[in-house]
Order: sequence, then C-alpha cells, then structure tokens
Amino acid sequence: MQPAGNGDAGAVFIARGRTGKGSAWERGACDVEVLTVTPNPAVDASIWYRRQGELNMIVRERREAGGKGINVSRAVAAVGGGGEAILLAGEVGHDPFWGMVEGLTFPCTAATLGDGRVRTNYTLIEDATGAVQKFNDPGPAVDASEADALLELLESRLKIEPLVALCGSLPPGIPADFYARCIQLVQGQYGLRCALDTSGLPLVQGLEARPFLIKPNLEEARELLRSKGRTAPEAPEGIAWMLLEMGSRQVLLSLGAAGAVLATESGVWRAVGPEVRVRNTVGCGDVLLGVYLQASTRMPPEDALIVAVGAAGIAAGMEGTAEMGRPTLEQMRAGVRRGIGSGLGPEA
Repeated sequence: MQPAGNGDAGAVFIARGRTGKGSAWERGACDVEVLTVTPNPAVDASIWYRRQGELNMIVRERREAGGKGINVSRAVAAVGGGGEAILLAGEVGHDPFWGMVEGLTFPCTAATLGDGRVRTNYTLIEDATGAVQKFNDPGPAVDASEADALLELLESRLKIEPLVALCGSLPPGIPADFYARCIQLVQGQYGLRCALDTSGLPLVQGLEARPFLIKPNLEEARELLRSKGRTAPEAPEGIAWMLLEMGSRQVLLSLGAAGAVLATESGVWRAVGPEVRVRNTVGCGDVLLGVYLQASTRMPPEDALIVAVGAAGIAAGMEGTAEMGRPTLEQMRAGVRRGIGSGLGPEA
C-alpha cells in the first residue's frame, strides 16, 4: 500500500493484479472495464450468534472490505471482468479499512478523508434460524473539498472508457445531487454509460440526470414512485416499467429471494433463482448488479439477467461475497428460471 504515483493528489492507491484464470468466459474484444464509485464504503462486519437464556452468544464473526461499489467490483472480478474501485477513505496507517483490502483482486483507489475513517456496518445473524438484523453507520462527515476530490478522481479514470457504477449511500456532508453531477460528467461530457444504485433523494436527483441503468430494490422503487406522486402497481414487472418511463434506459429491480426484474425499451423480464440455504445476504444485490453489467457486454440483456440472478443466489449461500470464488457460466445459470410475464412490453 502506497501513495499514488500517477498524479492523484490526496489519493491512496492499492494495486492488485488479476490473472483472469477460472473466469466465466474467455476475455475478448467486447469486454468493458467497470469502474465503481463508492463515496461511503464500509467494513462489513457479520456476526453469527445463538441464544443462550437471556444472552446472545457470538458463534463467529467475519469482517471484510465492503460497501456497494467494493462488492460490485468483487463480483465483476469473480466472473473475469476488469475494472477499478474508487472511493473515499482515511489515510493508510490511520484507517483500519486498508487492512481489509489485502485479498482484493482489483485496484482500489481513494480520495482521502483527512482525519476520517471508513464506517463499519453490522449484520447480526441468528445461527439457528438465519434471522437477520442490520445496523448501518451513516458514515464520516465529508466536506466539499473531499467530495470534489472524488469527482476529480472519477474524471481522471474516464480515459479508458469504462462503464461506471455509482454505488451506495452518500455520507453526511455530500449534497444529494452528487450522483447527478457524476452522471452529467460521465454521460454528458464523456458519452459513457452510468449505472446508479442508491436510494432516497440521491436516487431521485440522480434519475433526473437520466443514467443508463438504475438498480433499486422493491422498497426503494416504491419510495421513488411515491416521491413522484405515483402509485406503485402490485406486480414488480409493472413497477420496473413505470420506473423505466421516468428516464433511465434500463431498470434492474432486485427482489431478494424472489429474483429480479429487468426492464428495457424492448420489454420486461423476470428471473427467479433456485432455492438455496441462505447464509448471508450482505452484498447479494451488489453481485446481481456487477455480474449483470459484465454479462450484458457478452449477451442479450434478458440472458444477462439469468446469469446475474444465479450469481446472486450463489453469493447468498456464502458467508461473504469474498467467498464467491469464480463461478462458471453453467453454475450461474443452473436452476434459474424465467418468471411469468417475461418479455412483456409497454402494450401488456
């Protein structure tokens, strides 16, 4: 771990190689680099416990570098894709987050937080039942200069013409229009594509900048429609189509254990994964997005949806997204089925 030596003021650069061995498909001319942007990364702490009388006894604990963008980049790398994660973090030697990145197989670059540190998010899992409770820290306070440094870092990476994924919540101090500014930079000035995975006001304002793709979950999608004074249909397919009409070219709607819905200008598709013994759901939606972005450079969107839903199911059966390994295309497709109504268009 060392300060960046290529002109990134106030940035820390962590270099990691990627061999591509065991990738889901052979690399070729249609591969794109996926650049993830995570203003509010996290140390993901998962704690399994068992009830013992009035006490909850810790069975085991797992900590890994996380936050949506880190997990998306991890998923892209897992299927043999390339790219980089950029984020906001404290300085090496000060922020414990950097001790979590040793096993990452992709470059990770940060605009520094000064005296700040990356937050820790906790997931408590009852060992006997799998019941989950999540506790998220809002993140460190960020000032305007640090937010601008992350935007400058993003622009410095656009020369390789990546597909950009804007991921996660915004920490205190970053204006809600930050992602909209990123989209205007990436799509408006550089003519590249942006995927947006966030919620609340950053999603509302980001969607107004017309990203190529948005990836809400069902609760976030309904909240977005309510913010626009619209009533969400009962069917997820209808929700996805309604969101598509609001400005993006694709909507990837995560349904958790029920799979996902994809809406494009050509139609709406649903995929349902096989039943798995769920061990940890942290990062599964990020795996869905990361694998979809990479797979969609190789195959039609509706087929990429099948692969991505299968990959998310594999991740749900692991104790952390870092355990996902390098699944094959056959493994990701196995047991995934198309839902009723797949292929519906606006006339349906």
